[in-house]
Amino acid sequence: MGRTDEEKVDGCLAWVAGLALVLLGLVALIAAWSSNDDKWLGGAIMLGGGLSLLYYHGGKAFRTPEEIARDNEKQRQEAEEQRQRRELEESQRREEEARRSENKDRESAVAAVEAFYAEHAELLAPHFPRPRLQAELRVRIPPDTQPSAAWTAARDLMVELQGVLQGERKRTAFARVPVNPPPGSGPPLSNI
Repeated sequence: MGRTDEEKVDGCLAWVAGLALVLLGLVALIAAWSSNDDKWLGGAIMLGGGLSLLYYHGGKAFRTPEEIARDNEKQRQEAEEQRQRRELEESQRREEEARRSENKDRESAVAAVEAFYAEHAELLAPHFPRPRLQAELRVRIPPDTQPSAAWTAARDLMVELQGVLQGERKRTAFARVPVNPPPGSGPPLSNI
């Protein structure tokens, strides 16, 4: 893989600019030294700038095709590693969002059962105490349950709670109807 004309021109310009700065820096240093002047700092800065320009940029003009190919391959590998790192981070972020969403769905299924229980707690508590409800929820809807399975288990548990609730309502309805009504609580006898 050869160098492009643009790379050659850039490298040559860097060499020319670097050499010019080195020469100007040397002239300024010699002038300051010969006149016993304290203005040698400007010459030192130009000399240093020229040397750094030659070192960092001028070398690109005279690289071999193998060096250029090696540098290009290194840049390609670094770009590929960055791309893979970004893809991995994105994949981890999506997995975390999915996990959070699944947890929210599972938590909302548990909350629906608890809300149903709370709404009918006074009738359910004697036959289905709250600790039993908590145990049933832990067993039927563990933390690693998928959202669809969590909602199915929640629906099944609510159906079971509804059965207990209906049985309790029937029992309390019969308990409210007196078997032998007290005298005077029936219909008026004057109409008979």
